[in-house]
Amino acid sequence: VTYISQLGTISGTASFDMREDASGVKIKIKRLSDNYWWVTNDWVSGENENSITWYSIGTSSSVWRYFPSPNVGLTASTSYQIYLNVIDQAGNQQGVLMKKYFWCDTTNPATEIKYPIDNGETTGLPTLSGTASDNLSGVSEVKIKIQDDYGTDGGKSWNGSAWDTNDNWVTAGLGYNAGLGVSTWTYKYAGPPDLNEWYWITSKGYDGAAPIN
Repeated sequence: VTYISQLGTISGTASFDMREDASGVKIKIKRLSDNYWWVTNDWVSGENENSITWYSIGTSSSVWRYFPSPNVGLTASTSYQIYLNVIDQAGNQQGVLMKKYFWCDTTNPATEIKYPIDNGETTGLPTLSGTASDNLSGVSEVKIKIQDDYGTDGGKSWNGSAWDTNDNWVTAGLGYNAGLGVSTWTYKYAGPPDLNEWYWITSKGYDGAAPIN
């Protein structure tokens, strides 16, 4: 299953002898929640020839592309299907209608820091941990920032091997807690030096949609 947050360029390939006029490739987009079709700039009921958009590409390339204008209006947490058919220069149609199924996912994932607790204490070389969740495409990555705002390195953050003044985010390891039904993340701070002051820890998650939420 493919998850996307917005539908940009639609592209694919076809054989080199595809018809070179505007009937060479035809595409239509269906919203599966109500079986509506995208026509020009809105969703309409019923399948008809007006719901088929035709695209023209030259025979010099086997790659075709379509740039929707205006952008196709997608509804979050809804599934869609793209239908594709191709006609060659002899007028033969593709034997099997190709279909591409995808979901629209525009919801940001959520992360939570479980250890250390807010205003809590840790060892000098702690393993930081927490949870992450996403309602549709799932969590693909979690990053955290460890920032020293109080001590000798005030204003610096950890880049994975040293403290510096950049806005550093390090990648945490991902797991899954079946009992909670959520993804988990951990990050082992290995120093040097040991943590011995007060620090801020911030987490953020990324999902599996494209572009990423």
